[in-house]
Amino acid sequence: MPIKLSVVPIVAKTARVDPDQMNPKLRARLREAVLKAFSEEDFHNVDMRSIAADCGMSFSTIYKYFGDKEHLLFEFISEWLGDLRQRLTDGVLGLESPREKLRRCLWIHLQYHEEHPGVGRAMFMSVPLQTWMRDPTYVQAEFFVPMRAMIKDAQAVGIIDPTLHPQQVIDFFIGSIQRAVIMWEYRKRRYQLTSQFEPLFKVLWNGIRGNEVSSAAIP
Repeated sequence: MPIKLSVVPIVAKTARVDPDQMNPKLRARLREAVLKAFSEEDFHNVDMRSIAADCGMSFSTIYKYFGDKEHLLFEFISEWLGDLRQRLTDGVLGLESPREKLRRCLWIHLQYHEEHPGVGRAMFMSVPLQTWMRDPTYVQAEFFVPMRAMIKDAQAVGIIDPTLHPQQVIDFFIGSIQRAVIMWEYRKRRYQLTSQFEPLFKVLWNGIRGNEVSSAAIP
């Protein structure tokens, strides 16, 4: 007796629409809802339907552009970092000294997170790191291009230790900021985050400065 095989139709997944094509007003509402959700709850407690309800959008609309809550969060982390990058670009205009540029960058980072504490909570505490590391948005290569160039220029004249890889300097810099933000949250924001600026910069600068450059020679 012949065996009849049932044919299961293959349903193609609907391709995601580029999030940049989303209506700017809708995206702004969604941005606020995403920040609120991921800064107030652990990642696993957040669901897209609650976010949709909070910003007055349908779940299907959010899904169409972002697919899942991981990519929803990653997309807005990139947007928040874009805001911070613009502050950094504007903030170092007119500065020539690598040391002063680094000081200004550290101040801007701390000031940004003090003004937008939810961003630090979402980016440093709620984000699923292993999943984010597998996503192209994790690298944020463009964000660090100006800083990497500044470090290389400073190393070329001995202001920053030339034996360090520029990425090591960046990791030290960002790692210090991340730790400062996390401990500020742990301590219930009992002090201004920017109050940590001077001691943090002292530790940072003493760790990367060139050994052959005297204090008087540092521009």
